[in-house]
Amino acid sequence: ELYQRFLADLGKDFELSDQGPVSWYLGVSVKQDLANKRTTLSQEQYVKDVLERFGMTGATPVSTPMEANTHLTSADCPPPHKVDK
Repeated sequence: ELYQRFLADLGKDFELSDQGPVSWYLGVSVKQDLANKRTTLSQEQYVKDVLERFGMTGATPVSTPMEANTHLTSADCPPPHKVDK
């Protein structure tokens, strides 16, 4: 009842349709556990796609790629002519 009223009120200002439970939204996987009142969002597939696009599927994951709270300055950067392209 409350849900139907919500949709009716929202439909007064916006064109919408109820397409049932959501599983994907804007590239994000959505899993709903109604019994435990939990919704889980995951971008795992997006990350896999990005890694593949940049040829990094074989990269070794690390929890932190460098020491936490490291502050870099321009002196820490290689000169422009020595940067890999």
